[in-house]
Amino acid sequence: MEPPFPVRHHTRASIDFIANRLDLPNEPGMQDWEFEVADSDLIDDLMMEYELAKNNSDVRFTLMDIMIQSFEELDDISRDPRWLTICNWLDQHFEDHKYQVWYWSCLESSSPRDCWDVTKDIRRIWFDKQHLYSD
Repeated sequence: MEPPFPVRHHTRASIDFIANRLDLPNEPGMQDWEFEVADSDLIDDLMMEYELAKNNSDVRFTLMDIMIQSFEELDDISRDPRWLTICNWLDQHFEDHKYQVWYWSCLESSSPRDCWDVTKDIRRIWFDKQHLYSD
């Protein structure tokens, strides 16, 4: 399944910037860097960096994937109030994060239970916004 808009990718500059700011590993052979460095212990720092990067859409885009993956590693995101903040950011900054909302919605599966723990909440955002991309 293809998104109804161009795929967005993380930039090398955003990866280098975040790795430097948060002292994260950043080796040439790392594939899917944003998922490899995700760590639920980093969520507060990642959220602070997201707020500081107001004028840098590429950095925010990359941070968002790290944050979503970091929440995915938690046992119960529904009990973490920070998750609501992430969902609000995805909704408020949908134009910047539409590809991530589409991707993490796992639309190829009819049931969010067959996907990630974050899918159910992110899918709600997609269903609320998908009319923006309907024919």
